[in-house]
Amino acid sequence: MKIPAPVKPMPSGEGVECMTNKDSKNMIFIRAKDMDGHSYINDLNTIMDIELKIFPKDAFSRNSYRNLMKNDNALIYMVMMDDKIVGHGTAMLTLLRNKKKKGRIYSIGVLKEYRRQGVAKRLLRVMEDWLIQNKAEYITLETHEHDSHVIKFYEKSGYVKTEDLPDYYEGANGIRMRKTFTV
Repeated sequence: MKIPAPVKPMPSGEGVECMTNKDSKNMIFIRAKDMDGHSYINDLNTIMDIELKIFPKDAFSRNSYRNLMKNDNALIYMVMMDDKIVGHGTAMLTLLRNKKKKGRIYSIGVLKEYRRQGVAKRLLRVMEDWLIQNKAEYITLETHEHDSHVIKFYEKSGYVKTEDLPDYYEGANGIRMRKTFTV
């Protein structure tokens, strides 16, 4: 798959970033939209295809992604390796009543055959950097309570469990995790 052409030219460094993983394979991070709201990935089918492959039971709806792509405070990244989309991540920035900003990681997913290659770690870092640049004081996320490898991944990245979430997922409990930053 070719990198989608932006609807308008990208300023240097905005929209597409290229990184190298531990196996020296290029990881290309593509923003679904730029800071002015112009779409880089015009086709919601691209996003939905990878979402359904990674999360067949807990996938976001097409309408949810459509709304996220319209939201100036949301960030969606797609990750390409070997000329195909292999993962994605979604984050959002929220202004709270006390005027502080909170970040939230909605989703990070990588196709099975591309896991354990540093893709999720880099993807999390890209989203955290964006949230920090936008003055988030902390970031929250939710995951299944029995998904021990995912919980360990987030703990290694500085997240701590803050709350049990009974029946958060269809028929399954979740946990909320948080990472706080000094602003």
